[in-house]
Amino acid sequence: MQIQHVLHAGKYKCAAVMICLYEEEGEQYIVLEKRANGIRQGGEISLPGGKRDLRDVDFKMTAIRETSEELGISKEKIEYIGYAGTLVGIFDLLLDVHLCKLTIEKREELRYNKEEVEYLIFLPLSYLETTEPVREIAELKNIPKFDVRAYGLPSRYWDTWPYYERNLYFYFYEGEVIWGITAEILLAWILGKRKGKR
Repeated sequence: MQIQHVLHAGKYKCAAVMICLYEEEGEQYIVLEKRANGIRQGGEISLPGGKRDLRDVDFKMTAIRETSEELGISKEKIEYIGYAGTLVGIFDLLLDVHLCKLTIEKREELRYNKEEVEYLIFLPLSYLETTEPVREIAELKNIPKFDVRAYGLPSRYWDTWPYYERNLYFYFYEGEVIWGITAEILLAWILGKRKGKR
């Protein structure tokens, strides 16, 4: 992501996540995390990743470092494949998405950080390739925290006014609900993969 070319770049929360592929007995999986209770968005399912650290020279390094820390795996076991795109999210979020292969023999080698991760979910790539997510719609609204009339704005702004309608995507796998940004990223990636772009 070329953050220096983004207008008002300082207002954005910038982070990176990693789509981690793992192969076991001829089947490929995507490694997801059930976030530990007590941390931000605890109990939800996410990809490994987080905010850029001052030590990180770029968002690729952020994605690799966070994956190593959260999954409890050495960086040497993270075979970087490439950049998968940037998600421009609501609430001023810019999220870089990267792709890697975990070069481990068995899933037990992942000694995940229990302070951040409750447990890991191994989502079969075949599930993602053959399953369409459920789509729902949420309406976001602006709620002014100032005297709108004092600024002479039209009456339609005197109360709340619609911001826009947002598509929400849901995958349901073995009792788990994968939704929000994680589902949005997985959907965009698998659609790109079908078209041969990733």
